[in-house]
Amino acid sequence: MALHYRPSAASPEYGTPDSDAACRGVVEHGAKGHTLIAQATHWSSALLILTMIGLGLVMTRIDAGAVQQSLYRIHVTLGLTVLVLTVFRLVWLVFNRWPPPPPGLSSRRKKTFKTTHALLYVLLAALV
Repeated sequence: MALHYRPSAASPEYGTPDSDAACRGVVEHGAKGHTLIAQATHWSSALLILTMIGLGLVMTRIDAGAVQQSLYRIHVTLGLTVLVLTVFRLVWLVFNRWPPPPPGLSSRRKKTFKTTHALLYVLLAALV
């Protein structure tokens, strides 16, 4: 039994506050949504990528030297960590399916939803 996250009720696709959607946005046991492990790897990757962007901007604007080399090594280490997390996330998806798109989406929006997620993984792999 795993804990899952249910998306926020703020989005109109999830119904009215009087419906079951009012419970969304909290971590619940057995609810359909992303698992806590998927959430943790997602937000860890996001934080690492944002840190890498900051380091990249700083290290390209300072003079060559020991500080720049240290920042470069940290940048590379974080990049490899993102790569490992991305591979883990892809393996995780093999055994733990993506939750379905939000209910009430048109077929075009469902296809866009799935395509966008796939392209984000391609982008992550390309960046690393």
